[in-house]
Amino acid sequence: MILNQLSLRYRILIILSLLCTLLFFFIYKYNAKQIASDFSKIETSEGITNVERVNEHFLVLGQNIISKLADWGQWDDAYDYIKTKNPKFAQDNFQPSISNLKLDFFSFWTKDQKMLWGADIDLKSEEEEKTLISLNSKDRETLQNISLLHTFKDGQDKRATFVLLSQGPYIVASVPITSSDGKSPVLGKVIAGIKLDDTFFQQLSSQLKLMISAKLIDKTSDFKSTLLKFEKNANYNIEVINDKLIKASGFIKDFKNEYLLIYQIIISRVIFQQSQITLSTFLYSMVFAAFIFMIIMIIAIERLVLSKLIKLFQGIIKIRKTGNLKLQIPNLGGDELGKIGNQFNQMLRDLDHLSAANLHNEKLASLGEMAAGIAHEINNPLAVISGTISMLKKIINKEIPDNLKYLKYFDDIDKTVTRMTKIISGMRNISRNPESEEFILCSLEEVLNDAFAICQEKFKLNRIELIWDSTNPCFKLPISCLRVQLSQVILNLISNSFDAIYQSNKPWVKISASQTENVMTIIFEDSGLGIPLELQSKIFEPFFTTKEVGKGTGLGLSLSNSIINRHGGKMSIDNSRKNTCFIIQLPLKANEKN
Repeated sequence: MILNQLSLRYRILIILSLLCTLLFFFIYKYNAKQIASDFSKIETSEGITNVERVNEHFLVLGQNIISKLADWGQWDDAYDYIKTKNPKFAQDNFQPSISNLKLDFFSFWTKDQKMLWGADIDLKSEEEEKTLISLNSKDRETLQNISLLHTFKDGQDKRATFVLLSQGPYIVASVPITSSDGKSPVLGKVIAGIKLDDTFFQQLSSQLKLMISAKLIDKTSDFKSTLLKFEKNANYNIEVINDKLIKASGFIKDFKNEYLLIYQIIISRVIFQQSQITLSTFLYSMVFAAFIFMIIMIIAIERLVLSKLIKLFQGIIKIRKTGNLKLQIPNLGGDELGKIGNQFNQMLRDLDHLSAANLHNEKLASLGEMAAGIAHEINNPLAVISGTISMLKKIINKEIPDNLKYLKYFDDIDKTVTRMTKIISGMRNISRNPESEEFILCSLEEVLNDAFAICQEKFKLNRIELIWDSTNPCFKLPISCLRVQLSQVILNLISNSFDAIYQSNKPWVKISASQTENVMTIIFEDSGLGIPLELQSKIFEPFFTTKEVGKGTGLGLSLSNSIINRHGGKMSIDNSRKNTCFIIQLPLKANEKN
């Protein structure tokens, strides 16, 4: 995964960015939805309010028509006209007044629902441009059959309703005709109306300051879907046209309670536009807040966590590269990371003491294991010396001078003493305290001889073949190293090989070396069958061992690896060979003193 390949700083930056983005997204979506819902409710409420205003206007208009006709219904001249049915009387007395009522038609009806007079004369006045229409036979028949307009319960029975006539929809009102004192019987009704045409709705739009239009209901399949919308929303419907306009629709029912006309109110979406401004402001505020929050978090994490983690990381890397456990992590403060640094320093001190103690113990254990071989190695030269001296005594006692024999015996004594000197020197080198050791130039052959001096006899007694090519120039090449510690690494690897193979058939250990550019490669291979893959990741860990209980501390390879790291080198396992094989790579350039 790409994220895992980035540094902790960039990963935190990316994770914080994603978290802030997700947090902002959910907050914005929730609030945007809530704000949109709230503003939608406000828009719906506004649309309903305007529909109710129009509906209320129609109620008021019906009452206004009734009010205009009320005086006519209780006018004695109108009452007398119904009684006399004199057309000339109507023309002479009604024409001046009717034209000022601002009605589209005006008619008198008898009690038996027959129209007596229906504005079939020119009633245009000098002041008015409007001319009342004459009702044709179909319109008269329609009005005649509307029982709602012809009820005669009493003189106060005044009604208003909506009617579709030949020229379009009308709001029609009727009032009873009685005498002025109201005591005479009802003789008929005055029925008049106003046409709901485009002019009417233009005037209504101007009056209510709304954009209103209307159309007759076409009772097709579309009407059913429209009707469902009205029934679903309690006799109104609110639809969005675009981001700037909404449409609020209402309807008018006729005297049969059937849908007659739909009117539409176009309303500017000021509230929606305000909601968009609010959402935009909220969006920018959230982005700015998220950006500031992210910067604050990054700075806080950088100062409180990352900078300390970097110091801790750099300190660990330096200790790992140098292998110097005396180095310390700098003070990271009194928080949790500071406590981790302090505990890590304490662990380093403990490991340093433990490393020194265990290295010494490992060395003593190795010396103890080799004690029998060393004793035998030293006893043999002593026996040679003792036997040679005895022979010299016999020769001297017999007084048989033989210079050649004397020289041979003295040579044997000298060689034997030299051999013992090498053994003792190797023991002294291996067992020396490495604490104050410094880097020196010496050959790999010298290092190997220090180790071989201790273990060679043990290998010989157990018939383990120790193979190495002393003529290889790589063994004689001087390298900068900590001689004692590097000898201890060689001895540890040889001892591990011995423990693994001494009971096998034809055991052997082979040490070889090669040089590539500025790197010396040392290969330790034995007749063992290798180390299982599942154990290789743990083999260099402290206290891990594959030996039986009591036969290994688990610190040999861990400390050996640490010593090689201190040399700036690398220790690894070679899986390409069928036998157990360790590879040590050491730099040939001069090591700095650690």
